Amino acid sequence: MTFGWRHLLFGILAAAAIGYGVWRASLPYLAEPSSPPRPEQRGLRTLLKVYDQQLGQEVIVEAAALAEPGYVVIHEDVRGVAGEIVGVSRLLPVGETRNVRVRPFAPLRAGTYRAALRFDDGDEAYQQARDRQARDTEGRPAETVFKLRE
Repeated sequence: MTFGWRHLLFGILAAAAIGYGVWRASLPYLAEPSSPPRPEQRGLRTLLKVYDQQLGQEVIVEAAALAEPGYVVIHEDVRGVAGEIVGVSRLLPVGETRNVRVRPFAPLRAGTYRAALRFDDGDEAYQQARDRQARDTEGRPAETVFKLRE
């Protein structure tokens, strides 16, 4: 077998590609600090699971997944839309949190309720006007309906 110029050229190109990959991997990742990517842009998804449950001292949220810190907000359901806020969770971290317990502001009645996810604006205190609504991958509000039974 003869070693030709094609083999030499292929070897040089392969070594250059590997060298470039090693060099590129050694560079630190630099994000644009003035405009961090929003969760929708990073491809992270939100998740909210609340099942029908017995009326009690608190509402149990099976799972909440957030792309940035936020809250589970419980609303009365008024003909298919979110009504008055009746409870807010503690500040939840990025990622999935299971068995979130939300204590209502006042005793609840049996009926239909909505749970929604909202992202904290950075002050670590829930404020309806400032904490923006989380959205699913299709741009819809991240919320779900559940029932409290006697």
